[in-house]
Amino acid sequence: MGFLNKIFSRPTIEILTFDPDNRSILFQSENELSPGDHSVQAQVAEMKLKCKVNLESTEADLHYGTFLQPEEALEPLSVLLPRPKVFEDKRAHERVDRVLRICSAAIPHYQATTVDISLSGAKLNADGPMEVDDYFECELQIDDTTLTHLRFTGRTRWCRKVDEKWHIGVEFVDTPRDTRSRLAYFIKALTSVERGVLTGGWQNFD
Repeated sequence: MGFLNKIFSRPTIEILTFDPDNRSILFQSENELSPGDHSVQAQVAEMKLKCKVNLESTEADLHYGTFLQPEEALEPLSVLLPRPKVFEDKRAHERVDRVLRICSAAIPHYQATTVDISLSGAKLNADGPMEVDDYFECELQIDDTTLTHLRFTGRTRWCRKVDEKWHIGVEFVDTPRDTRSRLAYFIKALTSVERGVLTGGWQNFD
C-alpha cells in the first residue's frame, strides 16, 4: 500500500509568484520534477490547492512554468500571490554574474559566453571584435539541464579588447513579452525571491 501511495501521490509545490496575464508561475517543489505537465498539491499562502502545472525550466532550486488548471483558481491566485517584481523598475536592471553560452552567426566563431547578464542586456566574452551599433539575432542557452534556449535581437553597444579576448556590451532590443518574462524569472532565481505580503481568505479547491 505504501508503494502505491507513493506512485499515485501528487508532488507538493509552493507557488511563489503568479502573472495573470500569461499564467506564468515561479514555484518550489519538495519533489524532483522533470519538464512537462504535472498534477500537484500546491501551497498558496496558507491554502492548499490540487492543480495542474507545466514546468518549463529550473534554476537554483526554483521552477518556472505555467498554471494550467483549475480555471476557477485563477482569480484567487491573482489576489493572493504577488506578480514578479522584476518589471517594476525600468530605469535600471539588476546585473548578475553568470557564465552562459550565447550563439549567433554574427559572433566570432559563432558563439561567446556571458560575463554577466540582466533583463536589458549582457556583457560577452568573445574570441573577436564586433561592430558597434550592429543588430543581430542570437540564442541564449540559460539552462543546460532542461535545454532551455531564449532568442533575442541584440545590439552591440560597445566593444573592447581585454587580454586575448574581447568584451562586448550587448543590449536586448524589442524582446517579446514571453521571452522577457522567462529571462526575468531566471534572473530572479539567481538572486532572491521577493514574496511580498500575502493577505486575504481563500477557499480550498479539492
